[in-house]
Amino acid sequence: MTEDLKKTMTEEIAKLSKEKQEAINSIMWGDKVKEIGNKYLLTEDEINKLQLETGLFLLGLVDTDTYKSRVEDVIISEITTENITNETFEKVFKPIYQKIESSIKNNLKTQNIKWDQRVNFILSDGDYSNFIEQ
Repeated sequence: MTEDLKKTMTEEIAKLSKEKQEAINSIMWGDKVKEIGNKYLLTEDEINKLQLETGLFLLGLVDTDTYKSRVEDVIISEITTENITNETFEKVFKPIYQKIESSIKNNLKTQNIKWDQRVNFILSDGDYSNFIEQ
């Protein structure tokens, strides 16, 4: 990952909620993406682009379909693209998601949730931000 990308990602991750920051920083996602890129014999430029696209996804700036299509633009082989995106989801995104989920569950256990919070949660269509400290 280029130094500029590292700096930008660090700055952007710092703007996220504490739970998301901890989850993203809990794994060395840049290194994992590089390992995946090396496994599929990507060039250094392709690995940097893959790390950039992965970072954009982690920041919530692109959705799953956009991520997959952008990775497809970086990598020529459709089979390789599918393998890389599947592996990235398994080794990077899934552990981060599990960490966020665990953090939310732990926070809910330690909070004294009142009846009006439950009503607000239901009325918000399941928006967990009612329970996460910013």
